[in-house]
Amino acid sequence: MASSPFAQSNSQQNEVSSVFTMRALTKQPNNSVIMSRERHRKRPASHFDDVEVILLIDHRELNGTSSRIVLDRALERASIQYEERRLPVADILWIVKRDNEEYVAPYLVERKTTFDLSRSIREPSKRYPPLTRVEIQMIKMKSSGIANKVYLVEGKVTESNKQYLETLRRNHDDFTVECTDDLQGTIAFLIRQHQRVVDYARRNQQTTSLTYDDLVERIEEVLDDPTFKWRLRILNMNGIGKLESTAIVKQGVSNRAEI
Repeated sequence: MASSPFAQSNSQQNEVSSVFTMRALTKQPNNSVIMSRERHRKRPASHFDDVEVILLIDHRELNGTSSRIVLDRALERASIQYEERRLPVADILWIVKRDNEEYVAPYLVERKTTFDLSRSIREPSKRYPPLTRVEIQMIKMKSSGIANKVYLVEGKVTESNKQYLETLRRNHDDFTVECTDDLQGTIAFLIRQHQRVVDYARRNQQTTSLTYDDLVERIEEVLDDPTFKWRLRILNMNGIGKLESTAIVKQGVSNRAEI
């Protein structure tokens, strides 16, 4: 395997969100799974020593023409190359291209407007009810193995949002919470974060790490894991809450381990 431009510890790569992701992360990745690329902005990338750093944005984030124009112009002025893809996890990732391979930098950003955050906390996921959209996103991010996770909230934070963010800070010390006033503030944060990734990649060029294809497969396996599906079935039973379902799954996994 080609040398990756950055390093991650084994503990970071094997980080899991809960008991029902444990088996999925032990499977060997298959590089045949590749996410589609929706748009590729052609401009000088962040190059050094034959390495190319590219910011990836989930294509569903830029659902308005004006937002796309503002972002495109700002990143062009900063000489940052970006691509729009259907990302397997989070809203913003970074990849480092080297030796015809794409390595995932140990940084991700989940971006929420305050309106979207309020909805995501309440609304069940379309594919994985009754877990909410936020809960599924958290499972994916914590299962990704990406060490530096930022939860970015854009807009005026409401009281209910403040309570959720305080809970997030208290219960998930592997997340950093950032707040911006508007899209311009978010873009400024991404430009600063991009430079951090470039600096990190320059310092760490000699060890292997997670490829983009591996990340895609890892997240798919987490959501397809039989233990995860078992928990969803339990949750959909009348009178079974989330805490009870977690306890049942943990007991079931423990019992199987003892057999």
